[in-house]
Amino acid sequence: MQASPQIDEDGADDVDGEEEDGTDEARANELVEAQSADNDASSLTLQPGQTPIVVAQLLFFRSFCDFFQTDNFAFMMKPDPALGKRSFGHLARFILERISVMHFQICQLENGGYKTVDEYKSYIKSLQGIHKGGVKDVCADYFEKTADLFIKRIRQDFNKHVRQYWLTDDKIHYMLGGDKEHAQHICKWMTHHAEQAVIEFDDDELVRPFPFVNREVTLSSFHDNQRGSITLNLQSSMEYITSGVDPSVVLKNEFVKDEDNWQCIQRMADAEQPVDLFDPSTWGDLDLKEFQYRFACAVCIHPTHQQLSESYVQALALVALTGIGEFRRGNRIESTSGFLRLRYFTEWAAEIVDTKRLQGAMKAELLLTYMDKFQVWGDRAIELLGGPKVFEEMMNHMKSVEKQSDVERAEGLEAFKKGVELDYSVPNADKTAKVDVTARVGGRLTLSLLILKNDTKLSGESEGIVTKAVHAELKARNIKLTENEMNKLTLRNKVHRIRAHEFKELRTTRDLKQETDVSDVEPWSVEMKAFLNEKQDELLAAKGK
Repeated sequence: MQASPQIDEDGADDVDGEEEDGTDEARANELVEAQSADNDASSLTLQPGQTPIVVAQLLFFRSFCDFFQTDNFAFMMKPDPALGKRSFGHLARFILERISVMHFQICQLENGGYKTVDEYKSYIKSLQGIHKGGVKDVCADYFEKTADLFIKRIRQDFNKHVRQYWLTDDKIHYMLGGDKEHAQHICKWMTHHAEQAVIEFDDDELVRPFPFVNREVTLSSFHDNQRGSITLNLQSSMEYITSGVDPSVVLKNEFVKDEDNWQCIQRMADAEQPVDLFDPSTWGDLDLKEFQYRFACAVCIHPTHQQLSESYVQALALVALTGIGEFRRGNRIESTSGFLRLRYFTEWAAEIVDTKRLQGAMKAELLLTYMDKFQVWGDRAIELLGGPKVFEEMMNHMKSVEKQSDVERAEGLEAFKKGVELDYSVPNADKTAKVDVTARVGGRLTLSLLILKNDTKLSGESEGIVTKAVHAELKARNIKLTENEMNKLTLRNKVHRIRAHEFKELRTTRDLKQETDVSDVEPWSVEMKAFLNEKQDELLAAKGK
């Protein structure tokens, strides 16, 4: 029979009674020192019991972060290199190729592949110090299952929250402004399917897929991570990105089907060398300046995360507590962040005045000057909206009682009024802090004691002490039973009737969802109170409670 791990007096795991010398702390220090000398611990041979469980767990998470999490998180925090540091959070033109990078990184970890990844060497080595018992590796088996489950969950969340959102028909053209190799191939993919669309096929003949080139490509230095440059197989990457995309829908996209844009897409597809839309040195004889501008206006404004907007939420009180609805909060964040631009004002002022801190009249004067300059952009925005008249109508609408926050507030108030009239239970977490009183301390009777085993008959009595107390309790609670029910129902069924009555009494004051949540009752009858006072402590003591 397989022996299960035991804990000895030192706190170390012990199998089959064999004790290991030293403490967890000593073993952890030994492992850390060995890894400091050689990061992959290749020169270290660990014995069972030398790796504390928590150290192995932390090494797994560190390995995952070193291989996947840290680099990809750092990438998402970057600004667009062409748009400058003020474009923080706007990487839509790079996101599809980066999703391909993350996909193939997860592929490397799946099906036990993490065991061959360099970043996991320290973790794999640490598993040598995990106890093993009998013919089956107890802890090692646990760690392997946990690792596989963790990576499966990463894949599940990645597909749900990343791939499902970005690799879609309406966003595939975002690649036009990203990596030049991927950009040219998506152009060729589009033109190929546009040509196929005008060809008539027999019913049994399928549209031919575009043959992506099977070669390795190195992404631009913008994608570099702590291990250096990133290389992808172009064919595998493009097949993954376009696998769930419908070409016929893509070709109907407003941006793609625009005549001027489509001509530029065709030219990029036919170019002798791949074209980077944001690097004019790769354009050759092509003039893509206007196309670049249209692309930036249509795609680069799409944020990959909202941290830039979030920085304004608290400062402007754009929260539900102030009565502002979700839709209007979003609009005000965008407009106010563009109008105030306080951080940008500080940067601009620092170039005008040689001082570390702006204050007093100087700060106010510079702010007014800055806002005068910004007003030029405001006037341009008003013209784009349709002119002063349209802008005035919009302002009047925002001031009217029909604004979104008022509508949401009225709807919320109505829903609250209806909710107040409903029966509801208060979760324990929302209740006022109090001491939990057990049945034994709080003068309540434990229902599990009302069983035939405890139904002792006293001398001269026709009913046992439990049966007598139960019948008296039914009468005291006015629980009506017919004579037939009194004779046919078992003691257990009668106790259930008492429990059901107690549930109805308590469900408005205690968080009870069903009758089985009731485990004790407050006696109503003299007989049940006597059973509580005379027998409960004795019976509970006998059960070891």
